[in-house]
Amino acid sequence: MKNRILKKILAVMISVLLIVPTWHLNSKADGEYTIEVNVTMNVVTVYQYGNPVKAMVCSTGTSTPRSGTYRTTDKYEWRSLVGGVSGQYATRITGQILFHSVPYTRYGDKSSLEYWEYDKLGNAASLGCVRLSVEDAKWIYDNCPRGTGVTFITGYSAPLGKPSSCAISNASSELRGWDPTDPDPNNPWNYKYQDYCFDANFYYNNYSDLRSLIGNDEDALRIHWLANGIREGRQGSEEFDVTYYKNTNSDLQAIYGDDNYAYVNHYLTSGRNERRQGSANKKVYIKGKCQMPYTGEGGGYLIGVESFENPNQSYRYEMLILDCTLLAENKTAWIYSTGQCGVAEGNALWTIWQPQYGYYWTLFRVFDENGNMLDEACFGFVNAY
Repeated sequence: MKNRILKKILAVMISVLLIVPTWHLNSKADGEYTIEVNVTMNVVTVYQYGNPVKAMVCSTGTSTPRSGTYRTTDKYEWRSLVGGVSGQYATRITGQILFHSVPYTRYGDKSSLEYWEYDKLGNAASLGCVRLSVEDAKWIYDNCPRGTGVTFITGYSAPLGKPSSCAISNASSELRGWDPTDPDPNNPWNYKYQDYCFDANFYYNNYSDLRSLIGNDEDALRIHWLANGIREGRQGSEEFDVTYYKNTNSDLQAIYGDDNYAYVNHYLTSGRNERRQGSANKKVYIKGKCQMPYTGEGGGYLIGVESFENPNQSYRYEMLILDCTLLAENKTAWIYSTGQCGVAEGNALWTIWQPQYGYYWTLFRVFDENGNMLDEACFGFVNAY
């Protein structure tokens, strides 16, 4: 009798184990990382040994589980999704429910992001998968191994809060086709329009609305400026103010009209070298330079720097030359310097230099009478003689 009872109990236990998957367990004490998805708030919280350490904004959907704990299985760097679209860094949670990036219209093409769907991060938008930025989807892909516990909840519990998300539909077409958080070096969000034109600390300190909306997150501030700030005419750095640049260059207005991205691009590709002033904050002192073969006795190169003014002959000029070949060889590359020199008359300093064949950069600087640097500009040239 006892044996029959034991057999019946064993049979019931086996059937329960077969019916209820073993991953429907509290996994917060199981493995280094566990993940919690709040479907109501559209926020993902990552726990490390039971402690919340990372929050991610997401988009869930109509078929996203509202409860239960599952364990991740397969991973895909690229994954075809329902509707003829694809996602990056997909991690399967259960069945057809995955973590993955915002969808792309072309498999493997990182420039084909559905940017209008990226704008929806933080709100329900998917059929059931958990959409994330590329940065966050990749973090799970890289750091959470097969078998990581994922718990779904509803309500308004998020121990680290809900990160902000920036809409990108207003960005230029060359930007918005990419996820702004994608670390790929070819991602234009990582380099386009930024040299000299954007400084996160300046942007944060000059716009109180962004301090409350975004906080002091450099990447988030950069994305906001690229996606919205340029179009809104916000000043991105002390050196460059797109509104000032547009209003003070009438010749460019006839070409670019109200295309603020075009003004930023012009300043970076032409205007700065033309010594156009980028903002009211930062005056341009260097007017121009000369780098040309010297045809007089001894040959060489005639190199000069000119300022717009030289009040009471108080300015000091300096020219330095960098050898690109030596730089590539990790050797001392600054090979020539005039030092800081005043001029008895006029507003320019000239020198003759005898270079070897090669590639060089010349750095021009102007200082005031107290030795404070007022301006600097760098130009490349090739000695083919």
